[in-house]
Amino acid sequence: EDVPTKEKAKFPQEFFPECKWSRKGFMRTRWNINGTEIDMINIHLFHDASNFMAIKEFPSVYTMNRRRALHHTLDRLHNDHLKNIPFFIFGDFNFRLDTKSVVEILTKDCSISNSSNSLSTSSTSGSSSGGSTGNSRSSRGR
Repeated sequence: EDVPTKEKAKFPQEFFPECKWSRKGFMRTRWNINGTEIDMINIHLFHDASNFMAIKEFPSVYTMNRRRALHHTLDRLHNDHLKNIPFFIFGDFNFRLDTKSVVEILTKDCSISNSSNSLSTSSTSGSSSGGSTGNSRSSRGR
């Protein structure tokens, strides 16, 4: 390949010890456009391997691994032998919402009715809907 500056790097295995070593990492290319140099960094961070584990705490262990990998990349870009120039970083950051908070917000007006084994939502007036009103969601199989 005839590219003046190219760097491809995988993240260190210790960033995700519970998983097999993957292709997660970054690739940097340096461009000279009309006399202006810029770096383009395409990054691919870790996903959440288990939603159940991610819901236990926030930030999750996966969030911390992504953060460590992003810091690793930024440190490497600023502390290598190449001249520091403006850069764009893009790619698959695999950002996630705080799963536990999302579930709590989505279900805050819900209650479980033991008599019909269904999940009902409460209206803003405080009454609850259930049964055959169409607002009831079955809790079976969820």
